[in-house]
Amino acid sequence: MAAVTALAFLPILQNGFVDFDDAEGLVVNTWIRGLGPANLRWMLTTFHLGHWQPLAWLSFALDYRLWGLDARGFHLSGLLLHAANAGLLAVLAERLLACADVPAGRRLAGAVTAALLWSVHPLRVESVAWATERRDVLSGFFFLATLLAYVPGPGRPPRIGWALAGTALTLASKASGMVLPALLVLLDVYPLRRVGGAVGWRGRAARRVWLEKVSFVILAGASATVALTAQRSVGALQTLGEVTAAHRAGAAMLQVGFYLWRTLWPVRLLPLYEFPLDIGPLQRWALAGAGTVLALAAAAVVLRHRCPALGAALAAYLIALSPTLGLAQSGPQVAADRYTYLAMMGWAVLAGAVVAGTAERPWRGALAALPVTLVLGVLTWRQSTTWRDARTMWARVVAVAPDNAYGHKSLGDVARDAGDLGTAIAEYRRAIALRPLAEAHMNLAAAFAAQRRFDEAFAEYRTALRLNPRYAFAWTSYGSTLEDAGRRAEAIAAHRRALAINPDLMEAHVNLGSALDAAGQSDEAMREFAAAIRLRPTPEAYNDLGLLLLRLGRPAEAAAALRQGIALRADISVLHLNLASALQRLNDAAGAAAELAEAHRLDPQRAQSGAPDAAAP
Repeated sequence: MAAVTALAFLPILQNGFVDFDDAEGLVVNTWIRGLGPANLRWMLTTFHLGHWQPLAWLSFALDYRLWGLDARGFHLSGLLLHAANAGLLAVLAERLLACADVPAGRRLAGAVTAALLWSVHPLRVESVAWATERRDVLSGFFFLATLLAYVPGPGRPPRIGWALAGTALTLASKASGMVLPALLVLLDVYPLRRVGGAVGWRGRAARRVWLEKVSFVILAGASATVALTAQRSVGALQTLGEVTAAHRAGAAMLQVGFYLWRTLWPVRLLPLYEFPLDIGPLQRWALAGAGTVLALAAAAVVLRHRCPALGAALAAYLIALSPTLGLAQSGPQVAADRYTYLAMMGWAVLAGAVVAGTAERPWRGALAALPVTLVLGVLTWRQSTTWRDARTMWARVVAVAPDNAYGHKSLGDVARDAGDLGTAIAEYRRAIALRPLAEAHMNLAAAFAAQRRFDEAFAEYRTALRLNPRYAFAWTSYGSTLEDAGRRAEAIAAHRRALAINPDLMEAHVNLGSALDAAGQSDEAMREFAAAIRLRPTPEAYNDLGLLLLRLGRPAEAAAALRQGIALRADISVLHLNLASALQRLNDAAGAAAELAEAHRLDPQRAQSGAPDAAAP
């Protein structure tokens, strides 16, 4: 199973990083470039990107130790974890079928079928191919380990201590593991039969089962609280004014059916399904989603004695989906393929049970499922190439969904990063024509600013901030453009506004420090650069700090700061050039000559200018 799963996902080993959090989470995130006490403390305490996921950060740090920033290494680790999860699910499925009294001779065929149908399905691609989404496959590993500890086999008691440890590790990888207590209760009802039925709900044996869950509930409750705090800290949670209760209800109704339809017909899958502007409880797709689940629920009630597994699979599906149904809406998506990673395991086991119950020759059922598995594998192979790079990914989005505003905005970002401002501006305008997207207005403003079309840039910034007054990054970007236009006092005020909204926005500290430095407020500038470095050490921040220290006549401290920047990234010529200047002032002629030579090797034109105080990269 692991080998078949790995084969279906092989194209991801040719993929790079994408601009969907990979840049901020991995490429420029210097905290994952070491395993020292400061790095580990950051992993344990940070809400970076709106998540508390210390084990996921630790896994990235181990990848960096092995591969540097080679995306293929990161993808290989994710693929190996997913392949391992396929094997764990097969073991779990075999145990669940045994607890459901399926004869031993039939269980293996059912377990193999369940694992393959789940692991090679195209809906798994987002979780495996998106490097930053490592938290899915890592939490899935500990999630399955927890369930294996809780279901050791027929007639054997759950290993509560091991299951509790597995729950903690799951939650430290991704908060979606908060559903584990409810899932464990569901397993107690069926197929373990530890509560309900002949055991009852309130007898001594049942009370013992309920008491077991107290520790699990405490862990899950704490995780849910931390998850909400993390989302709120980066402004990801949307208010009822932005997304109404009717919108949220409609989105939840749509989702519960959407993933079932996509499982049966996995085509036109997208990295981002944009939140519909007209969603609500009476919208047709919302009604269709709710109707699908109600029909399954009715079937489960009718077949509760003949096929209790149907009701269990439906309940497990709804429980696993509950944290992502949008009742606490964050992000621009109405649904996401990654949300099915845990939710579809129950349906896969049910499919395996159907195969195991095929007459007296269950392997015939498994062979009948083989063509389906092959088709899913081919679709997964193709879908994996969607995540090749940012341009490929977003081009795929707008090809499948031309009215996807976020896709056009993101294509604009790709063009702007490549220096094609004309294409970027056109894509941003397409996005804005489709919906009032604050990010599109902000990035259009930045493109205008790069062309020094300041009046148009300021108009777009004002629109972005009217749409989202708490958009901290837009405030500091606005400040940088004000600085470029010579309006320094307003720029400083904008950067301060950004930090009032999000004190942990590293870019705002750097931008404010640069503006204060230019205004001659050296002490305050020094504090801002130091704050930026505490939040996320970057070569740029160390370079700015080094330049300021040089101007203040403190070359030894400047040299130390610049060396720290070079330790983070040694291929930036301006760092070597500025370090050469610091060493010259320290009368270290040999060291200065070596740094000038390195600067010349990296960027001959800049090095020949001989300007020791060259601008930050």
